[in-house]
Amino acid sequence: MSKLLLALSCVGFLTACGDKRRAPIEAHLGVLDLRERSQPQQTPWDFERDGILEIKGDWEFYWSQLLDPTDFQTAQKPQPSALVRIPGRWNGLKLGDDTLSGSGFATYRLKIMLPGKNFLHDELLALRCRYQQTAYRIFWNGTSVASNGMVAATKAAYKPEYRPLTAKLPLTTTSEAEIIVQIANFEHRNGGFSIPLELGLAPQLTAYTRSRQLTEAFLLGALILLAAYFVGLYTFRNQDYTPAWFAITCIAIVFRTLVTGDRLVMILVPNANWELLLRIEYLSFMLANFAGIMYLEKLFVDETSRLMRKILLTGIVLTALPVVFSPPAIFTHTLLPSQIVIIVSLLYAFIVALRAVSRRRPGSVAIFIGFGVLAAVTINDIIYNQLLIGFGYLAPYGVFALVLTHAVALSSRLAAAFSQTENLKENLEVQVDMRTAELRQAIKVAEEANEAKAAFFAMMTHELRTPLNGIIGVSNILGNMNLTAEQTKYLNIVKDSSANLMSVINDILDFSLIDAGKLGLNKTEFALAETLEEVVLLGRTLIKDKSLDLTLAPLPPELPQRIVTDQGRLKQVIINLISNAVKFTPSGSVVVICGLLAHRGETYEIEISVEDTGIGISEQDQKKLFKPYSQADQSISRRYGGTGLGLVISSRIVEALGGKMRLTSVEGKGSCFSFSFEAQVPGAAVAKENDAPTDSAAGAEFAARYPLRILAVEDDAVNQVVITETLRSLGYEISLAENGREAVALAENKIFDLIFMDVQMPEMSGIEATERIRALTDGDRVAIVALTADSSAENRHKCFAAGIDDFLTKPFSPQNLQAALVKWSKGRSGNA
Repeated sequence: MSKLLLALSCVGFLTACGDKRRAPIEAHLGVLDLRERSQPQQTPWDFERDGILEIKGDWEFYWSQLLDPTDFQTAQKPQPSALVRIPGRWNGLKLGDDTLSGSGFATYRLKIMLPGKNFLHDELLALRCRYQQTAYRIFWNGTSVASNGMVAATKAAYKPEYRPLTAKLPLTTTSEAEIIVQIANFEHRNGGFSIPLELGLAPQLTAYTRSRQLTEAFLLGALILLAAYFVGLYTFRNQDYTPAWFAITCIAIVFRTLVTGDRLVMILVPNANWELLLRIEYLSFMLANFAGIMYLEKLFVDETSRLMRKILLTGIVLTALPVVFSPPAIFTHTLLPSQIVIIVSLLYAFIVALRAVSRRRPGSVAIFIGFGVLAAVTINDIIYNQLLIGFGYLAPYGVFALVLTHAVALSSRLAAAFSQTENLKENLEVQVDMRTAELRQAIKVAEEANEAKAAFFAMMTHELRTPLNGIIGVSNILGNMNLTAEQTKYLNIVKDSSANLMSVINDILDFSLIDAGKLGLNKTEFALAETLEEVVLLGRTLIKDKSLDLTLAPLPPELPQRIVTDQGRLKQVIINLISNAVKFTPSGSVVVICGLLAHRGETYEIEISVEDTGIGISEQDQKKLFKPYSQADQSISRRYGGTGLGLVISSRIVEALGGKMRLTSVEGKGSCFSFSFEAQVPGAAVAKENDAPTDSAAGAEFAARYPLRILAVEDDAVNQVVITETLRSLGYEISLAENGREAVALAENKIFDLIFMDVQMPEMSGIEATERIRALTDGDRVAIVALTADSSAENRHKCFAAGIDDFLTKPFSPQNLQAALVKWSKGRSGNA
């Protein structure tokens, strides 16, 4: 309550610095007699004692004439068109049969009878014009003393200006003075004197002007500080819009204060455009009204009416539109409607605040008083603006009262909120510490589980690939023997089963790498057309007994012949899509289409599509396709099989290649899976495919063409048979070591050109054995190729760091083995 009393005391002090009480003396019949008061036997007007005089009353009015003092010194003086009352406008004035509008020009004239001879010689007078929206020029006793803008009889020569000014008047040597005022208006709605001139002693008027300017500057400073304070509050807590709307209200009032009253903006920007300032004057109080309504709604949610808010905001917008888009002669007519909207808004705010007081909302009493003060001064200013009774313009003081009381109320609410927040903070910190400890423990458990999962996947794939290498290897060896037709049939069953099992294992391993974010790319240069033909040829082996055509559409000529990307991963995606298409297309066709989407410098965006005429996919089932461990329909899973990981892995690979997987499908008619990827044109630093080509002359003569002294290091008995028999079928006599320790011992006593090194072995691992062999005298000349079921990036890095030259993954194909033999016979051995 003490804060509220202090705020109201400040408002009272500021109001005391405002306009002086108006003197009751007025001009009659174009003469202002200051020699005596209106009551008989009164002393003459004393400016020092009685203060500043507002020159009100009857003035001579000369319509459509711009007269200067010389025009009244002729023998035949001009005759006035009428006597008009000041303050007043010439709008609606009847001259004969004509009724004047606001547009036009005229001259006003008044004779003043000055008091006493002592006054004539001792006092220096000043004249103040504080409000005149259009161009004017003032003469005092034949001398031009003040002007604003350019007074002219035509709109083209006329220039409006509004700048309050105080002009010192020349010393008067006679007992009479003459004031002539020329006024022109071709822009504003109103023409004439809205506010009377003020006459007083020069020091008196100068001090009065400075007092008003200082008062307005104080108001501006206070409003700017409040706006900055509440902008800061909103910045640090932007969930609550109440401080933001209050700050906007303050800022709007700042702009209105700058462009009204003593127009402090003219001190900052002396050549400011008249029309722009007039628009700001109108729009600023409309914005203040708009923001004030929004602020009120955020402040008292339960006391406001949504319907009333919409009506008021609509009214504000409708009155603001002409101000933005029309000239002053039109938009100045919106003043009265805007004032009506403001009065209704204040009445609405008053009722809302009264409701809040009755419900004992925090800060509602101060806010209610603030709205009450503002409503009173606003009504006073509107009455005064319409040239009815009033106490002068008091809006700045009412606005300051409103802002100050609301700032006190908001600060109280925020202080209470901060206090409550501090209490909650202490409890929250304890809860956060507890939750943080729980979260850390959960993260640790999750990381351990993730590491265990990754280790489990790596171990399982290794353990599965090792015996699978034996199965596939022995199958290949048996395939080179003379078998009966029945034996060949059963052998093919073994090969197909092994291939299917290998596909499942590869899917599981790829998904584990993707899930751990460890999917790597090995970009090489290759021929795109040859790669596509190769995967289509491979896809045809999947068709078997189906009446199905698998074709490659002609490639467009704009495609580059050779590109750089991960060829292996690209093949994997296309093969997966072809495999799915063949699987779910009983008859018809599957077409592989390749096209160019975009070309930016050396980067090409290529799209590959696989279209089929198969069973299609419903819209509901399409949503499940790219989710792990799911298929469109479980009945399809039972019928066709599969892990449900193929499309997930393919889509992730496509994303790693810089593209996106897309699907269009119609149930019963077929599907089209397409994906895009980014590729570059070949560069010199990029490796090419087929760097180590296989030799078509597989057989006993292979060893004669590529002679090598070979050591195979393998601990598994089955895999020992596979590697030795496969190499012997190519004509090689090899040495065999069952572990790393035996391999080191053999390398110390015998020279080898190539060592196939298993990585995971008992007694001594392949990595440790490699390091020891590299430490021997001739250890650097031998080529060492890792032979392992663990194809992870970590295992590759360890192998290469230990000195291993190449990497062959189990189960290996005879072609891959031949490629390694060709490569290293031309590399390290002296047989090249």
